[in-house]
Amino acid sequence: MQQLQAANVALELHSSTDELTQLPNRRALFKQLALRFASARAQQQQVSLIFIDLDGFKAINDRFGHPCGDSFLVQVGKRLTAVARREDIVGRLGGDEFLIVGSAQQPAAQQAYVTSLRQALCGVYFLGEQRIDYEGASFGVVTCDPQSIDVEAALRAADEAMYHDKKSRRQENFIHID
Repeated sequence: MQQLQAANVALELHSSTDELTQLPNRRALFKQLALRFASARAQQQQVSLIFIDLDGFKAINDRFGHPCGDSFLVQVGKRLTAVARREDIVGRLGGDEFLIVGSAQQPAAQQAYVTSLRQALCGVYFLGEQRIDYEGASFGVVTCDPQSIDVEAALRAADEAMYHDKKSRRQENFIHID
């Protein structure tokens, strides 16, 4: 009986964890997001979603191969986790997209938080023997009231905000490879 319980726990963990980054995967993020919305609704609080898309990731994969791309994703996950607030949920939606779910902050504090996340992602990455100076990701930040918006609409709004950020920064160069 204990072996069956242990196997079930291991299976649940495996099904909710991104195999590459060891962060919560899309399934687990959506489950946690629904729980966070329910809790915030009950406590009449707001929820913050930060949708992150890694600009130029395809170029890394194309130039150096998937093992380097995988290493980059793992390092991104670690950098986001290191900067994220303890109570926030950091997860990988898939591909080059990450999501951070947390409690709402005052606008100035939220802006400072997003700036610290941006800065954490920028900089030097060592991918095997390759050195990459990475300069940016696109961020979509939404603070919402779970009383007036559902999870799907909040995710769509964060995704749209991310695309707006990406579009406004499209003329910039994001990656320098040595």
